[in-house]
Amino acid sequence: MSNVVANSWRNNPAVRQIDWNNLYQSNWTARDTVSGLKGARAHYLLAEDVTATKRFNFNTTFNTVISQKFLLTGGLSYQSEVDEHYRKAKDLLGADYYIDVNSYAQFDYNTPQYNQKDTVVRQGGKYSYDYEMHINKAAGWLQGTYKFNHLDVFMAVDLSNTQFYRNGLFYNTVFPTTSLGKSNTNNFDNYGIKGGFTYKVNGRNYIYANEYFATIAPNYNNVYLSPNTRSLTQDQISSMNVKSMEVGYIYNSPKVKMRLAGYYTESDNEMQVRSYYDELLVNTVNVALRNISKLYYGLEWGGEIKPVANLTVNGTVGINRAFYNSRQYATETIDNVDSIVSKDTVYSKNYRIGSTPQEVFTLGFTYRSPKYWYIGLSANYFDELWADISPIRREYRSTTGAPYGSAQWQQIINQEQLPSNYRLDLTAGYSWKLPKSFGMKKPTFVNFNLGINNLLNNQNIIANGHEQLRYDSKYFQEGAFPNKYVYAMGINFHLGANIRF
Repeated sequence: MSNVVANSWRNNPAVRQIDWNNLYQSNWTARDTVSGLKGARAHYLLAEDVTATKRFNFNTTFNTVISQKFLLTGGLSYQSEVDEHYRKAKDLLGADYYIDVNSYAQFDYNTPQYNQKDTVVRQGGKYSYDYEMHINKAAGWLQGTYKFNHLDVFMAVDLSNTQFYRNGLFYNTVFPTTSLGKSNTNNFDNYGIKGGFTYKVNGRNYIYANEYFATIAPNYNNVYLSPNTRSLTQDQISSMNVKSMEVGYIYNSPKVKMRLAGYYTESDNEMQVRSYYDELLVNTVNVALRNISKLYYGLEWGGEIKPVANLTVNGTVGINRAFYNSRQYATETIDNVDSIVSKDTVYSKNYRIGSTPQEVFTLGFTYRSPKYWYIGLSANYFDELWADISPIRREYRSTTGAPYGSAQWQQIINQEQLPSNYRLDLTAGYSWKLPKSFGMKKPTFVNFNLGINNLLNNQNIIANGHEQLRYDSKYFQEGAFPNKYVYAMGINFHLGANIRF
């Protein structure tokens, strides 16, 4: 049977595409009617999820010279934003109206559950959900810079207040007390302190160090568990803490330029909300995570040399590590049930943070001709790329059905390292000075630029990957919900031209 299905997907375009004619026909020939309404009731429709934003921004900065060696800079900012999120019936596919019944909630309660009081939806009307998110942020910052003969020192501080709340515009019968109206206001007072110095050994050698401490208000998307349906929030809401340090060395000369830096960054108390469709629960499940800590550290080197006239050789090396640095806590809810499904610990500590390579190596050559053309070639190699983990698979209850240490158990908890990859890129350009016969009073140049990325057409580059939140906790079938990958484009190019005068 699986072979028949696979063959249909490969060879029958009708299987791979939406059968629009069938959807229209189903709407036209539907026999069920609604009392008091005339016309065809839509069983299928084309929806559009809309975010309509109204934003007001105010910024002002000032600079003042206290003395020849001391400069003071500051600023104030204010932002007010209202984001309305709603679903719109973009096309009823030939029908006259749609009844806004929550089919998932109806499955749970065996009675119709309506998303709003006005359940009849015409084309272009709102349905399913409609709410506003109100965000206000006021901030001020001040930075002082003092310049000695061989030493530049700076210190900066910023203070901010962030407030946001949800205003529900639809009444949901499953959440009668939390779906409609204004929620409580979340209020966060935050600060940031940054300082550093640059020591100028001489005109070519520099040593610098920077340090940063801050608290950052969470994004509302990571506070509300399911804002489409209700104003329920995470249990413990707090600002994220960040501390970061960087030290480096810079060398500058006419033929050699180089920068070497090491850094360490740690963040705590981060929150996140992720959602997925669960086949066993027949519903959308929201996973609210808190106590997320992350650790980043590494070394980065970049430099260029000019071994001969008109030729530049450049290279970069980045060797970094990024880990989850704590056990997280997960609260799971269902979009159509007014209760918490579970609370559990996520054993996430020491797993790699995915989606970006943690080792990068680049070598490039650029030749610039005295006759106003240039050509460049760069080779890039990426390694230590990991698929981002699913918190569901790191909860204790997710492994209880598999024997400890077994292949099934390892399959659940192991993190996939993605293959290393490489890419070759080419750039070229030509600058043409227009002759005076063109009537230009000033020197005028026409510049042509060509870029060819992935010159070798390597189509096996996995740019990033992640584990699905969906997970076979019943049968532990390998490959039931495989990891998802995003592949980089094959060979591609861009061509541009501009006039400079």
